[in-house]
Amino acid sequence: MLKLKDYIDIDDVNDFKCGTFDISKVTRKTHPNVDINQSSEILKLFHADLCGPIQPESYGGTKYIMVLVDDFSGMYLNYFLKNKNEVFDIFSQFKAKYENLTDKRTKN
Repeated sequence: MLKLKDYIDIDDVNDFKCGTFDISKVTRKTHPNVDINQSSEILKLFHADLCGPIQPESYGGTKYIMVLVDDFSGMYLNYFLKNKNEVFDIFSQFKAKYENLTDKRTKN
């Protein structure tokens, strides 16, 4: 029965350098944890993201997804849009609805 060590000089293997292996072992520092909220009350700070165009579009014809996240509460809402130009109208409707529900005003 043939063995691998019959074909490979073990001393040469220890000196072997592989660039891909070296790169795969490189690690990065993690981002520091943020223990505090950037906002002190609901509806004060939002994060928004617009994704798209998504292919294929949905059966309803939507091509974009808008995600709104309230920084204080962590509440997030997804809106499905057919066009990018709907963003301002959707945000205005969202703002009016949640200002009325919470009796708070967004920071302008």
